Amino acid sequence: MTDTLQNNDTPNRAAYLAVVLAAAAVFVVYLFTLAPTITGEDSGEFVTAAWTGGIAHPPGYPLYTMLGYVATHVLPFGDAAYRMNLMSAFFAAAAALVVGLITLRLGARAAGASVATLACGLGEQFWALAVTAEVHTLHALLAALLFLALILYFEKGGARFIFLGGLAAGLGLSNHHGIIMLAPGALVCFIWCDVAARRPLPRVLLAWLAGAAGVLLGLLPYLWLPLRSAADPWLDWGNPDSFEGLVNHVLRKQYAGKATVFTQRSAVLLVAQIGVVANYLAQQATPWLGALAFGGAVTLSRAGRRKELALLIVSIVFGSFGYILVTNFPPYAAFISANTQFFLSANVALAVLVGLGVAWLSRLIAARFSLGRLVGPGAVVVSAALLFASGFVANDHSDYYFADDHRVNIARTLDANAVLVSTMDLTNFALLYHQGVMGERADVDLPVRYGFGSENPDLGRRARDIAVQQGKRQSLGHVGQALFEADPTRPLYFAQMTGELRVPGHTLRPCGLLFRLYREDDSTWREDCERLWRDYEWRGIDLDAAPDDILRGVHGVDLAARYYVARALFMRGLFLLEAGELAPALEDFRRVSVVGEMFSDLNNNIGTALVLAGHPARAARFHAQALEAAPLDVMTRIRLAMGLIASGEPRLAEGVLRETLLIASGPERTTVVRALAEALVAQARLAFASGRYDDALGLIRQALDIAPDHGGARALFNELQRMPR
Repeated sequence: MTDTLQNNDTPNRAAYLAVVLAAAAVFVVYLFTLAPTITGEDSGEFVTAAWTGGIAHPPGYPLYTMLGYVATHVLPFGDAAYRMNLMSAFFAAAAALVVGLITLRLGARAAGASVATLACGLGEQFWALAVTAEVHTLHALLAALLFLALILYFEKGGARFIFLGGLAAGLGLSNHHGIIMLAPGALVCFIWCDVAARRPLPRVLLAWLAGAAGVLLGLLPYLWLPLRSAADPWLDWGNPDSFEGLVNHVLRKQYAGKATVFTQRSAVLLVAQIGVVANYLAQQATPWLGALAFGGAVTLSRAGRRKELALLIVSIVFGSFGYILVTNFPPYAAFISANTQFFLSANVALAVLVGLGVAWLSRLIAARFSLGRLVGPGAVVVSAALLFASGFVANDHSDYYFADDHRVNIARTLDANAVLVSTMDLTNFALLYHQGVMGERADVDLPVRYGFGSENPDLGRRARDIAVQQGKRQSLGHVGQALFEADPTRPLYFAQMTGELRVPGHTLRPCGLLFRLYREDDSTWREDCERLWRDYEWRGIDLDAAPDDILRGVHGVDLAARYYVARALFMRGLFLLEAGELAPALEDFRRVSVVGEMFSDLNNNIGTALVLAGHPARAARFHAQALEAAPLDVMTRIRLAMGLIASGEPRLAEGVLRETLLIASGPERTTVVRALAEALVAQARLAFASGRYDDALGLIRQALDIAPDHGGARALFNELQRMPR
């Protein structure tokens, strides 16, 4: 296989032109599938931060928002969101172009390099992120430039290449901290190169200094954060206008303790996580092309390019599997989607190996079957067809209006001078865009847009005081109660139901896509809700359609779109349930269970609502589906158990909770113990009612052993003690 790679100085203009044309074709595909406005995830916030010259969530993403500010104010077409989407597409196509150039540099011919360009740009996740306003395609471009600089250094030496690599790394850090995952491969191969070449120490030191200078230069965009924050921009997350504020923002101190979803680690979880990452990598360039990466790796090794091979493989491993150590993500669809978007640097390295594998296979086929020059173009055409067919339906965002419809409908829900208490990004970021970019509904206050009371210290302190008085951890309910106390005349809305809101004479009821605080004797809530559901507008989606038809409308696999639709159905079903219309409510809940089958929170909430409405038997199905979607989630298990208790199955609930104790830790474990005590008390009550007093006493003693302060257990114990023996 050593003859399958050409000398790296021999690519001709035709080869370079082929790569450029492939990248241009990728960009054209992006243009036809580009989202017309904001999408899910952080899109609305990033567009708002860029448009207003503001500060995004930690660590601030200064390079991306600076470039976004230029794009949104210079490009002459589309609105701000479309311009940001277009910027992401440009970065993605540029990254694909650099991948093709790297593949040429490593000895592939025009066909292999073109396929590498296509495999990168039309990879499943890469394409999805290229048509929305997200930081990840810029991250991929800078990762590709870092690889190119290092490969040139391996070939030619020269501190200038290390300076350029350091600059790419520094700019990468100014865009997204995920570039750090490439450090192990880059540093090891850098040292390996210098040792193997026996470069003199002064040259090695000069290269290290050049790399450090490049990194420092690339970090300069972070100065944007304090400079802009000092100007009091419309969006000023973290207010990093001081040195301490800047450090806290860049180091993501606001998220301290929240980086890992699970605190526990286990061999079972690790195997599941490895399987998720392996499946992700196999799907990116389709399994057929992805398998050729092994051929590309062998080809590089036999060609003596072992440093380059090590750089690519280590970068794939740390740029994908490495996130298992960093985020410890649970292997559920919603969390997988949130974490795999960080893997684009691995996509870049994998695409290079795919291109080299195609080059090897093309040469092999041409030699065996005497097909001559037909093999290369044929490989490009077949690869393009495979990639396009596998990714088009999922990644065609040209009619993606789910987030924008949500934005418009949320604004329609809110009365004049309203206050919306929410920590839901999908709602908050849509409303930020509505106010900051569209310039509408400035009367609406979003007091926790950056976290619990962080924008208003007085509000935060009062909410904490209320939480302490209730003996609870601070929640949205405490913030809402503090807001109501400060001004009871303002309409108060919540994006999530909260049980800690205790306002005498008031209750929280569904109000369209939100919850609203109503007086208990206010009968207008039903009229308000009916009017909102009549007035809401949805482009391309019929909420009354069959679940499978709705799935086709949301492309089936776009989780953000599915969540927008599933949550709308959930809120409508909740309103119908509270209005006493059980049959249509259950129909909407059934739609949620299909469209949002992977969202344990929605299915859990349906089950809880049905239990509270007096239908515990119907709730069991939704609690069970929530557990199927998130089998290791402690709170999901607790809700299932409480639903079983309410359904008259406390013994089954005990079994679920005892299993849950094996995976729970910290405050969650305390909650599990309390729920287990409740299950034991419920069993004791059943035993007591059937005259099995000794069994009841034994169960109560078990409950008091694990929860001595359980009031219900203590009361039943005292009653049993008074029973004649």
